[in-house]
Amino acid sequence: MLPLLVHGHVAGVSYEEEKDGYLIDIGYTPEVLVAGNRVRFDFGLYSLSVPTAQDLFTDVWVRVTKDNEIYFSGNLAQPYFGPTAVNIKLVEPGVYDIYTRYHNESASVVDTSFTVTVASSTAVSKEKAPVLWGQMMLFVCILFVLGWGTWLGYSSWKQRR
Repeated sequence: MLPLLVHGHVAGVSYEEEKDGYLIDIGYTPEVLVAGNRVRFDFGLYSLSVPTAQDLFTDVWVRVTKDNEIYFSGNLAQPYFGPTAVNIKLVEPGVYDIYTRYHNESASVVDTSFTVTVASSTAVSKEKAPVLWGQMMLFVCILFVLGWGTWLGYSSWKQRR
């Protein structure tokens, strides 16, 4: 089965891959990764043969690299409550390799790797500029209509007195 990038979490994107009888589900948010901003990765592992199976892993080892330079490497223990997650600040634009290996106690269960692309903050700012300009113009128009309506109401009230 081929790995997929889909919208499977509440927010952001999910990388999903079926491998060795498991569904590996790694979600990240925000959807558009920008250099200098934080990204949150959530790590899930599900059995394809027993959908209700729990405790499939105790921890996940994660390595984030770019151009063979390690930006993050470490074990994340599965918490009692909530997802196994980490927040990482990716400081440079480019393509990052994400490698994960799920463990159950000391035994390796399954591993995977995929890439994410991080945009430069100036490129994203330029893309958002027309949207911000449009929002600003809408705000100015609303203020104008409110001001004009207030002036008309005041003028009418003053003439009746």
